[in-house]
Amino acid sequence: MKQPETLQLTERDRAVLRMVAAYGGLTTDHLYRRYWSTSAFPSACYGRIARLVDAGFLHSTRMAPLSGVGTGKAVLTLGRCGQQLLAADRGVRPVEIPRASPLTHPMTAAHHLAICDFRLGLELAAEAHPDVELLDWVTESELRRTPVKVMDTYAVLGNPARRQITLIPDGLFTLRFHGREQRGLLEMDLGTTSLPRLQVKLRGYLRWYQEQAIPLFLVTTSPGRAAAIAQAVASLAHELHANATLIYLATRQQIIDGAILSEPIWQQVGRPGPVALLPRADARAAS
Repeated sequence: MKQPETLQLTERDRAVLRMVAAYGGLTTDHLYRRYWSTSAFPSACYGRIARLVDAGFLHSTRMAPLSGVGTGKAVLTLGRCGQQLLAADRGVRPVEIPRASPLTHPMTAAHHLAICDFRLGLELAAEAHPDVELLDWVTESELRRTPVKVMDTYAVLGNPARRQITLIPDGLFTLRFHGREQRGLLEMDLGTTSLPRLQVKLRGYLRWYQEQAIPLFLVTTSPGRAAAIAQAVASLAHELHANATLIYLATRQQIIDGAILSEPIWQQVGRPGPVALLPRADARAAS
């Protein structure tokens, strides 16, 4: 049996372990973008992560490919040594540091990693903007403990009916800009949910907006899918007399480092043309 490697950890290694724990699993590509992209070639990152895996600080699980052909991505979660180290750093028992269960289903893994893309992009965008601070991120698993439940009245064959819609976003985050705090919700759509089923969830959000005013950022697979969702939201908002401008749409291809906040990539339902959420940092500095 192979003995774990004795490894002298750097502060970056510890930051890697904290990020893997906070995200509940991610890929080496995410870690490279976060900690190595400005200072080293990808091979340096991959080599270091491999050593952390060999030493038991990280655990790597190879996913089956969505297409059924080739090799899927490797998802990194905390290893036992990483769990023990973070527990010692925080002064808690190891069982209080979740290691996250390996993501064995390809679609579940793809959805989780897409959420990680957005979360990382948001972190990097906030760091790149001098006036923005990302205060927190609440995961889907935490939101599942206290889901939002709204009542919806709708018509069935011309007769009124009522149902309860349960909303569990894929993430909840809080930004601070010029001293003002703003929360936002994330829904990550991989195009596997039928539009009629997605419309039920959108009805729930539009109903909820009668009491809350938290923008929803819906990231989907293609411009065509985004256009179909925007049309559905506009139609539902008209029916429900609701505010559709709280829903923003973008594609996964548009969610890149630094672009989430300052680039005009978002389609705000009910408004013409793409919008940026904040002014560009460099434009503010120039002015």
